[in-house]
Amino acid sequence: MTANAVFSRVGSENPLADALAIQDVLDTFLGRRRGEAYRREATWVPLVDVYEAQDAFVIRAELPGLRQEEIGVSIHDNILTLRGERKPDAKVKKESYHWRERFTGPFHRTLSLSSVVDTGGVKATYREGVLEIRLPKKEEARPRTIKVEAA
Repeated sequence: MTANAVFSRVGSENPLADALAIQDVLDTFLGRRRGEAYRREATWVPLVDVYEAQDAFVIRAELPGLRQEEIGVSIHDNILTLRGERKPDAKVKKESYHWRERFTGPFHRTLSLSSVVDTGGVKATYREGVLEIRLPKKEEARPRTIKVEAA
């Protein structure tokens, strides 16, 4: 079973991302700068990788600059939700920036889980800006070897 068959996105992850990227190219080409508020009003979502191990599915989310206590992970009705907020650097005044590309503010990311995931055994760890969530497979979904016996 592939991870694509097990996981699916729920809703739109970030409908503004492509539009902002195109706008950045046009602004650069035309020599314009957008206002700070324009970019900061857009939401951001962390980038994730999902892969399958023998006994579990693993999600890795990039969350640089966040502290462990600023990250929330929950599962309800087989929907995994990541939540958190990246705060702006309080040491730098807003008017001091010449260029700002890193999004700040709250985020949430949702993934629909397959019925083969054992939601009771999910574990999450955070290290060096990467959140790793291990979603164990239910016993009946794990590969197993069947011994062939003599008849």
